[in-house]
Amino acid sequence: MTQKYQFNPMRTDKNFKTDIQPLIRRCFSQDLIWDYGCDSLYLYLLTCDPGRFRPEEDGALTGIFRFLSRFYARSFELWEEDNLRDSETESFRSHFLSAMEYYERQQNFAHMLAEFMKTGNYMKKCCGAFSSGFDRDFLLEILKLLYPYAPGISSELYSVFTGKNISQLRLEEWPLQQADQEP
Repeated sequence: MTQKYQFNPMRTDKNFKTDIQPLIRRCFSQDLIWDYGCDSLYLYLLTCDPGRFRPEEDGALTGIFRFLSRFYARSFELWEEDNLRDSETESFRSHFLSAMEYYERQQNFAHMLAEFMKTGNYMKKCCGAFSSGFDRDFLLEILKLLYPYAPGISSELYSVFTGKNISQLRLEEWPLQQADQEP
């Protein structure tokens, strides 16, 4: 894996100052911030049980960091492939967008994170596949949806891929479909 594909949480945090950074500094030690970065810690805050707030002992934080690291690397790989969307990816995309809208309305952040992780697994399946069907537009939609929960990594990737200013992502509309029933 080349250097540009390696997720560095501190580089991401320095490149994009967010409103969540003061919250993260109040809730976590400097060592955890250095090791995991604001995006991983913020996702942990959104999804952890308040009664079990033990990030040093909890494997969930490590899992979230691992997900963001893999998502970062796979995003570059899929961007370089630039495939045309196939019916399997369109079906996956449709389910993903419907589920995200449903869970966002329910404010169920743990299920939203689970949907992002399923998408990360689908990205893994598509990486390096001959004609995977995973296209750049879908990747940009995922970044738009990830932004409120991991603003550092999503803004950095969006800026690299589109050439737009790193703060432009917050102005983009969410690519959601109507989802009135549970996914």
